[in-house]
Amino acid sequence: MSRKTAYVLATMLTLSACAVFDQEQTPDGSAVTGSPDRPARSDHPVLRTNTGLSDAAGQQAEAEAPDDLWERVRAGFAYGDVRHERIDAATAMYARSHGYLDKISAGAEPYLHYIVEQVEARNMPLEIALIPAVESGFQPDAQSAMQASGIWQFMPATAESRGLRTNWWYDGRKDVVASTEAALDYLEMLHGMFDDWFLALAAYNAGKGTVQRAIRENAGAGRPTDYWSLNLPAETQRYVPRILAVAELIRDPEHYQLTLKPLPNEPVLAVVETGGQIDLNRAAEIAGVDAETLRVLNPGLNQSATDPNGPHQIAVPADKADVFVTQLDSVAAGDRVAFQQHEVRSGDSLGAIASRYGTTVAAIRSANSLNGDVIHVGQQLKVPAGADSAPVAEAGGDTEYTVRSGDSLSAIASRFGVSMAELRDWNDLDQDSMLHPGQTLTMRSNNGRSARR
Repeated sequence: MSRKTAYVLATMLTLSACAVFDQEQTPDGSAVTGSPDRPARSDHPVLRTNTGLSDAAGQQAEAEAPDDLWERVRAGFAYGDVRHERIDAATAMYARSHGYLDKISAGAEPYLHYIVEQVEARNMPLEIALIPAVESGFQPDAQSAMQASGIWQFMPATAESRGLRTNWWYDGRKDVVASTEAALDYLEMLHGMFDDWFLALAAYNAGKGTVQRAIRENAGAGRPTDYWSLNLPAETQRYVPRILAVAELIRDPEHYQLTLKPLPNEPVLAVVETGGQIDLNRAAEIAGVDAETLRVLNPGLNQSATDPNGPHQIAVPADKADVFVTQLDSVAAGDRVAFQQHEVRSGDSLGAIASRYGTTVAAIRSANSLNGDVIHVGQQLKVPAGADSAPVAEAGGDTEYTVRSGDSLSAIASRFGVSMAELRDWNDLDQDSMLHPGQTLTMRSNNGRSARR
């Protein structure tokens, strides 16, 4: 095999657990409580690991790996004996929704195996793998009111500081592989700072400064400085208990009269280095799958092609990876991206054309062997596919456009060659109207041309 492949998981996911269960009422008290058969604990058990296993022992462990991924997850839990009234409240809240574990299982199926392997490789407790259940319901398109995005819900500034870049082509927060690596790196850093996983999780939610201030306040007053004793924001007081509550339901669903669908303990998807930009429709042909499958498996791609500036990789179904790699080797670089034909009109510029088609000036220059930005009326340009691989419609009539993440009214107007005033008029928008992903805009013909979807 000429390209390195790494098994990863991805697909379209469902409902955000956080959004559904925001109505939880957290008890005011922070005292640790227990039950007669399970004593209270505020300290953390030592994480038992398999580090130091011989190769033979490791192979034996692999051979004895359970068929059900959830069994593997349960075996890696470290905090099953921690009890607190906030955990009890969160557990009861989740258990009341008999479809909750079904949603978690459906959402986790394409991603969980990859996440579990990464968490295990870092010797972390496997409760960490359940953070996306609480943050996003394992939904890569989940976005909070505070602009946190992706299954790990990275805020824009945090994402940038952790190396997750975002542009017209690509959003690293939605890239499950990249965001998982960034999240685990960040959690490792926080754990190194606090030497306590609960405090690290609290800092992941509220910021390390918030947790540090709460610790200093308690220490100065002679009070305990463990997570349960700190005066933290209400959301952060609920955060760790919710993760532990999800773990509790997964540990023993029958006790709560719930069911948990088994998940195969095997890779689902492979990430393949492509060596350059590739259009998803072309990649689908090469892999022998439908284009929608690849769109679903690559949630970090904002457009219908990879970023011409990289990363040059694409996720494909694991059982198609070898075929994809073999076929890709025989495809010329110029045939990897679908092109549209554009005839230069008066007033056109490379920037305006790139914006309209959802591509970049650099990509148009490369496709047409242009050394500069000079173009002339009547010139035929090949335009690499961007947000939409369908050609611009030339017939009259109305069509619709669905707002995507990162869109603005000015960008949409520029892309379709219309004015912002026309967009506002067609859609009854005022000067202060805000766009949101999923919103549908009416696009009407302009100068004999209709806008494309």
